[in-house]
Parts: sequence; structure tokens; C-alpha cells
Amino acid sequence: MVHPDNIVQDDGVLNSEIVNVNNDPVIDVTPMINAVDVRQEFTNDRSFGSREQLIDWVPKEASKLGFGIVILRSDNGNSRRKAFVVLNCERGGSYVQSNRVLKHEDTGSRKCGCPFKLRATRRVDDMWRLTVICGMHNHALDVKLHGHPMACRLSREERNVISDLTIVKVAPRNILADLKRKKPDSVSNIKQVYNERHNLKVLNMGPRSEMQQLLKLLGDNNYVSSFRTSEDKVTVRDIFWTHPESIKLFNTFPTVLVMDSTYKTNKYRLPLLEIVGVTSTDKTYSVGFAFLECEKEDNFTWALGICKSLLVDQEVMPNVIVTDRDNALMNAVDTVFPTSTALLCRYHITCNVRSKLKPAVGTKDRPDENGKVVKAGVVVDRIMAAWRGILDAYSEEDYTEKLVHFRSLCGSIKTFCHYVESTILDKVREKVVCAWTNRVRHLGCTTTNRVESAHAVFKRWLGDSKGDLCRGWDTVNQMLENQHNEIQTSFGRSKTVMEHRYKGQILFSQLIYNISRTGLNFLFHEAKRSETTGTDSSLCGCTIRTTYGLPCACILAKKKKLSSPIRMDEVADHWKKLRFDDFDPPKENDSKITISDELEVIMEKFAKADDTTKMHIKEQLQKIAFSETTDLKLPSQPVKTKGAPKKSKITQDDTSTKRSPSYFEHVDASFSEIHETPKSTCSGNKGARISKPPRTPPIKKYRLSTLMRCHFLCTNISITSLMLEATEIVDIGPLRVCSVKGKIITL
Repeated sequence: MVHPDNIVQDDGVLNSEIVNVNNDPVIDVTPMINAVDVRQEFTNDRSFGSREQLIDWVPKEASKLGFGIVILRSDNGNSRRKAFVVLNCERGGSYVQSNRVLKHEDTGSRKCGCPFKLRATRRVDDMWRLTVICGMHNHALDVKLHGHPMACRLSREERNVISDLTIVKVAPRNILADLKRKKPDSVSNIKQVYNERHNLKVLNMGPRSEMQQLLKLLGDNNYVSSFRTSEDKVTVRDIFWTHPESIKLFNTFPTVLVMDSTYKTNKYRLPLLEIVGVTSTDKTYSVGFAFLECEKEDNFTWALGICKSLLVDQEVMPNVIVTDRDNALMNAVDTVFPTSTALLCRYHITCNVRSKLKPAVGTKDRPDENGKVVKAGVVVDRIMAAWRGILDAYSEEDYTEKLVHFRSLCGSIKTFCHYVESTILDKVREKVVCAWTNRVRHLGCTTTNRVESAHAVFKRWLGDSKGDLCRGWDTVNQMLENQHNEIQTSFGRSKTVMEHRYKGQILFSQLIYNISRTGLNFLFHEAKRSETTGTDSSLCGCTIRTTYGLPCACILAKKKKLSSPIRMDEVADHWKKLRFDDFDPPKENDSKITISDELEVIMEKFAKADDTTKMHIKEQLQKIAFSETTDLKLPSQPVKTKGAPKKSKITQDDTSTKRSPSYFEHVDASFSEIHETPKSTCSGNKGARISKPPRTPPIKKYRLSTLMRCHFLCTNISITSLMLEATEIVDIGPLRVCSVKGKIITL
């Protein structure tokens, strides 16, 4: 490379003589101030065996010199003219002003009229010869080509890497880091990665619309899906889909369902209803996903109706369904699953109670039930502890006693106490208090933490909230593949691994390899508890027998004395299922559902109809047979989600999937000086993973005098109603005394 300062004549004038090749016009470079001559780097009389070799060699040499090369024009040639390629500097030519209004004001151009130009022609022997038309540049050359589009262009291998990593949801910044690791001298930047990802999306989508692409993906992957439209018969209102393996899991483990909606998962702001269940190895599996237009009872009823239709045996319904206190969802559950027991999330109800308690208590010190002045945080702690005691009450009598204690603590805030009793305890205590919830087999699911955890996993896979439904499906599909693999792995471990703590123990000898390790773990801790409770069922409580379907401590204590093992028939079927791929839905030949009569009627109507009616019938059948050609479309405007209007507007740059703070979180922030840490309301761990079954406290025995027993029988007054009227309970020696409407009664 020769700098123009060294190309001078004796009189100091720049030599403007340039070799004229192929009769191209001579370019005058005299006025160039920063001219750089690179002619010698390309005049080596080199020939190339193909056009591809030529195009590959020239940019590499240009990159070494510090500039980029682009193809100005080319011709493949024919019988009358030779094939040629003209290449020039990427800064050649001049910028042409656009007539349209530019989106950004800070746009610019690299073009500066650089005259550098090469020409390659194909000779008779099919070899390509390169000649220099002009070897001068009118600009300085860069040592490094960062920011030069042609130098940053991705190779075929790099594009393949981006394609593979994009499929598995690798972030663009991590893709670029991988490219730099494999090719340290690469000057590609994040913009090239984004452009290539966009090109891949356009290539996969083709000419199809988003809805056509979504239906094609669902059909190609054998998903069971359903949707319904608005009154215009074109705009989609709700859409539901589920993985074929998820259907098998649902039919294998239908005992418990947990469902909840999440938000900020798509650019349309459609709420996502996710339904999950629990396997015998305590793993959470997804039953189905539903993007809903709004969260009304009609939308939930439609989605749950499709979920119910997935069960092959319509006589086997879920034992328990757990939701938060969304009236629309609660009503839909009662309508679609009338035989299932509906429970409410204890955690969210506790958060609601706390959000009402803190404003009622305030921030000032106040007297407690004994008249002693204490800090507001202490009052909140005591009342919340009493509330958790109510939720954990193991019997109706214990519930009554805990309620009386709760009332005594709330003596100075009667409005709050009335709110809790009238809106929660009087209406839904059977859905949250252990005295009632422990009567059903809920497998430890008394909160919506399982589905909340599933939301978090889905959003980690999703990344941001600006994707379309096709991206949402792709995220769900990859997430479910990992989920199913993890479940199968847990089954394999239960069938092959024997934990050392079970060796030589007759009690578990018939269960090893035959039930899940999670069930064995529950039984192991229950067996340890039997050392304390013995065979006394009143001390045992027998909670695990009703809530988990496993033998309780008092039964295990008897078996230990007799050196008898736990029999398989004493364990619920839920814990015995260690595979779900053996569930085969009815085959086409075995199914009793046919459409032969309907097809015959359609053919008769089609034969008798005029051309207009025939076209209408054909269009309707095309929507069923060729769903990817549908004319359906998604909402053009983001839908309005549930809840009060947001004080801060959602900006276009807001791509976070993090939910907006709930009311109780706003209250906690407003009363941050009240240091009260929310505690779990469920026995055991709050999260979806439960290490051992809830420990049942011993049942207290009340000693009733003979006179009081006769009084209850004659007046038909129950102990529970009596305790509800009690204002104070005091233990005096071996007796328990309560005050009821000013009268002293001995218990």
C-alpha cells in the first residue's frame, strides 16, 4: 500500500495518471486530500477458478488493508457477452436524499464518493481475471473494521450457529459471546445477531399470518387446541392448547388441579390461564394453557370445559381444585367441576388480611389485650400469629377457641375483626381452614404456589413481554419438553434407587421400587412421628391418611409392634403410578364417535345448494381441513386486563414480564416501618416442593361436667356454638371456665 504523499513528481504535484482498463473512464484523483493508493495490493495478475473464489478473496484482502468491498454490479453473461463483476469501496457513490420522513433524526451515510473500483471478467478458459480500474481511496483507512457493515457480515457457519442457538432460546448477547469465543478476530456486533434472528423469523413464517402460523405449529406438533371468535367471526377471543403428553399426565394424575392467571406474556396483553397438576414424585406438570380475552366467568367456563373434555373417563374428576379468590374463576370451577372440592389459596388470603390489618393498626404504639403499651409491629405480629392459628386449626373446637383468641386481640380494631369474619371466615372457612380442608385429599396443595412457580418458569423461558402468540407457543413447547423429561427422570429414579435409610426395614420392604420416593419419604417421617404418638389416634390426628392417602402414624406404630410391612393396598393409587406413557387414548378404530351421518347430510346439502351456498360450505370445511389457511386474526389493540387502572402508563420500551405489585405489597411499602414478616400459612414448606407431610398437633380433650352434658342435650346447644359466644376462656386447675353472656360455665 502506497500513501499518496510518496507519489509525487519533482515539482511536488500529485501524479494523477491512472491506468485505464477496459476503456473505463479515467478518474481524476488530483483533488483528493487524504488519498490512499492500494493499487499494488490487487495487481498481481492473479486468476481465480470460479466467481465464488474471487468474491471470497477480494473482501479478505480489503479487510487486511482497512476498508470494505461491495458488489456494484455484475452479469452472469450469455452467448453474446462475457460474465463480469464490478466491485467498489463500501464508501463509494453518493447519498440520495429520501422523500419520505425519516423515523429518526440522527441518521447518516457512509458514502463519500470513494473512486476505488475493481473489475473481474471471465475468460474463455472459464478462469476469472481481476483488474484495477482505480486503486485510490479518498478517505483514511481503518486499522480495525468494527462498525463496517461488509466486514461485520456473518459467514454461513456463523449464521448456522445463530439459528441453532436461537431455537433453544439463547439470548442475543450470549450468542454474540459464543461467536467471539469461536472466532476471536470477528468484528461482528449485536446488530448482526438481531438482524439474522429477524431473518430467521421471516423465513419460518413465510407468507402466513400470525394466526395461520400458530395453527400450523399446533397441528404439526399434534397439540390439542381450540379457539372461539368474536361476533365478527374473524377476531379470536380465546385460545386453548395442550401438549399430547400433558393429556396423558392429566389422565394419569387427575387428583389435584391448581390454576391461576398471569400477565405480561404477550404483546396483546392477553391474560394467560395456566392449569397444573402434581405427579406421584411431587413434580408439577402443566395441563393446559389458555389465552383469554378477559377474565370473566364465561371465559373461564369455556377454558375449563375444554380442560374437562381431556379426561377420557368422565367419571373420574379431580378431587381438589385450588384457586385464588377470583369470583369468576371460583364460579366457573363450581359449574364445570361440581363434584370437586374447591380450595382457596391460604397465602393470598393471609396477605389480604395483613393488608387490612396494617392500616387498621397504624404506626403508633397502642395497648395490647392486657393493657400494656406495645409497638405497632408487635400488635401486627400477634394478630397475624393468631390468624395463622385459625387457619391451622385441626378441629372445629380448636377453630372456635382460636377464633375467640383472635377476637380478644382485635378488641380495639373491631372493624377489622368484623371484616375478617364477614368476608372470609363466614363465607369460605371450609376452603381455607385445616379443620375442613384436611378432610379431602389435596396432596399438600393448599396454596397456588405450584402454579405461581410454573408462571415463573414460563417467564424465565419467555424473556420479555413483547412477543406474539407463536413465540409464546414455542416457549411453552420447549418448556414442556424439559418438564416431561424431568418427570420421566424422577420416575426412573423411583424405580431404580433404594435409599440407604430403608435397608433392612421390614416396614417399607413391599413399597421400595413400587411407589415413588416422595411417598416413601412421607411415610418415613410419619414413621418417626409414630414414636411420639404411639397407637393413640387422638394424638396422631390421622391427617396424612385423608390428605395424602398414606398410612398415618398410629397405624405405622401398630405395624412396628407386629413387625408387619406396609401393604400396597394401604397406599393410594396416586403414589403407585411411576409412568404416564403407558396411557393410550382410544384409537380411531376403537372410538365410538363418528361423523359419517354429518358428512352424509353435508354432501346432500352441497349437492342441492346453489353456487353461493356451495362456496360458503367449502370455506367452512377449509377452515377445519386446512387450519393454516384460516382468515382468523388476533386482537389489533391490547386488551384491558383485570384490576384497577394503572397509575403509570405502560411504555413501548417496557418489555419486563414481572407482574405489577399487588395491593398488599403497596400496603407493605406504605407501612414499611411496621416490621412484620409474612409467614407461610401452610404446614410444611410454602413452595411447591414439600419435603414431608404436615405435622398434626395433638387433639385437646375437653372435660365436660355431667351437669353441662345434660344442659347441652336438653337445650340442643352444640359446643361449637357455645364457644363462638364465649368472650373469655380461663383454666382454673383441672377445670376450664368460660364466660358466655355474663354467665360462668364450666367445661
